[in-house]
Amino acid sequence: MCSGCDGSVGMTIRRKTNTGKAPYTPCFVAGCRIATDRGAVAVEDLRVGDRVLTRDHGYRPIRWIGAREFTEETLTDFPELRPVTIAAGALDGLLPSADLTVSPQHRMLIRAPEGGGEVLVPAISLTARDGIAVAGQGGVIYYHLMFDAHEVICSEGAWSESFLPDADALAGVHSAQLREILTIFPELARPAGLVSYGGPARHCADMAGLSAAA
Repeated sequence: MCSGCDGSVGMTIRRKTNTGKAPYTPCFVAGCRIATDRGAVAVEDLRVGDRVLTRDHGYRPIRWIGAREFTEETLTDFPELRPVTIAAGALDGLLPSADLTVSPQHRMLIRAPEGGGEVLVPAISLTARDGIAVAGQGGVIYYHLMFDAHEVICSEGAWSESFLPDADALAGVHSAQLREILTIFPELARPAGLVSYGGPARHCADMAGLSAAA
């Protein structure tokens, strides 16, 4: 199943939610190129079943794709939803190989300070670095890619996460998209569903937490 894969967009939000809170939306922006077994493919051109390169398990098929549109009006109301652009080379001098734009909560794979291991950190927590900044005005379409397990996948040469169906992420998808996910992964409807799914592919943190722990 796929929401937004036929050229339509799964959801457009133009007003504040009843809670007044911005939805949690970790995902790629349209135009990001994802490494697949047939080369780099724009995220909006991917389809369920396409095989994507993962850091840990070789090529794995996409099980679900979701799309969500945020208008400029919504982003004015919720500026914390504006995407983050990582300029080419901003992560380590080499990567990404081209500018990469993701949602602010989308987690990028980096190496922890002081010789630590690999961790996943939200893009927004990297904006103190040169070449990484919140994008300017304009609406945006975000795309979720979900696999049989949480994966670390490659976009523009940089590694970042696939969709992790934890409580925050599931609360941020449209009800029709949630039904699709639960049809494919019915175990997620149970209290311990994320345990069955497998949990995060790496330790998840933010830069403030990493700095405090260093």
